[in-house]
Amino acid sequence: MPPGRGAEGRGRRVRRWGRRVRGWAHGLGARGRGVGGRGRRVLAAAGLLAIAAAAAAWLLLARPGARPSPGLAAPPLRGAAVPCRRDPTAHVHDPTRLVLVGRCSTVGGTVREVHYEPRYGNQRLLVTVDPPYLRFLPPANRGVLTVEVLPPDETSVRIPRVGQHAWFHGAFVFDKNQRAIELHPAWRIDVTGAAPPAAPPRGSGPRFLARAHAPAAVAVGDTMAVLVRANLLWRGRQRPAPGAHVFVELTSPRGRGVQWAAATTNSAGDATVHLVALQAPGQFTLTLWANHPELGRQVITTLPLKVLRT
Repeated sequence: MPPGRGAEGRGRRVRRWGRRVRGWAHGLGARGRGVGGRGRRVLAAAGLLAIAAAAAAWLLLARPGARPSPGLAAPPLRGAAVPCRRDPTAHVHDPTRLVLVGRCSTVGGTVREVHYEPRYGNQRLLVTVDPPYLRFLPPANRGVLTVEVLPPDETSVRIPRVGQHAWFHGAFVFDKNQRAIELHPAWRIDVTGAAPPAAPPRGSGPRFLARAHAPAAVAVGDTMAVLVRANLLWRGRQRPAPGAHVFVELTSPRGRGVQWAAATTNSAGDATVHLVALQAPGQFTLTLWANHPELGRQVITTLPLKVLRT
C-alpha cells in the first residue's frame, strides 16, 4: 500500500493538522494576552475545538462510502423450484437502508448463531458461507452472512439449528449502515439432508387465536396503541398464549410499508405495540401478524386507520 494510505496514513495527516491548528491557537492566544486570562482561556478552548473539528472532518471525509462496490455481484438462484418475489423488500423494516444487489440469490453455509430480534420481529441467523460464496462477500463480512427471516414468513420458513448446513434463498442486499452484505429477507431455507417439514394434521393440537384493537382515527403526531391478545383454544377452553410474536406494519394507500413495530405477548397473552401517527393525514392500513413459533401457526388481522389533521 502506498505511504500515507489507510488508517495509519490518515492518523499521521490528522496529527499534522492538529499541530497546525495548535500553532494557530497559540498565535491567537499570544495576540489575546491583552484581554486577560479569561480571553486566553476562551481562545485556548476555541483552539481545542478547532482541533477536534478538523480531526472529525478529516475522518468523516476519509470514511469509505456507504455504497456497495461497483464490482459487487450476487450469486445466482439455485434450484428451479425456488420462487422469486416480485417485491423482495416487502415488509422489510426501513428498507431504504438496503441496496438491492440481487433479487433472487442462493447461498450455502453452516449456521453459527440463531436468535429472535425482538425489536424488529425478525429471526436472525449468522451463517459461515461455503468457500464458493466467499467471493461474493466484501471484507466487512469476514466470511459471515447475516440472514433475516421476516415476521410474515416466520411460520412458513424452516429455521435450522446451530451447526446445521443449509441453502438460503432470498434477496442479496448491501446494508448501508453495516457496510456489509446480507440475505434480507430470506423466504426459503433448505436444510441439507433433512426431509421437508410435514404440515400438521388438520384439527390436531390447540387452535391459535389472536385479536387486535386499535383506534379507528388518530390525529397527526399523536401516539397510538395497538392492543393484542393471543389465546390457545383446546377442547372448548381458552388459555393465554405467552411468547407469541407480534408484528405490526402501517401501510400507505399505495400499499407501501411506512412504519413497523414488534412485541412479544406476556404471561397473560397480551402485548401492546406503539406507533406514532404520520405527518401526512390520510387513510392507512394496520396489518398485524401474530405468530406462535412452537405451533407454527399464524393469525393475520387487518384494521383501517384514518390519520386526521390537527
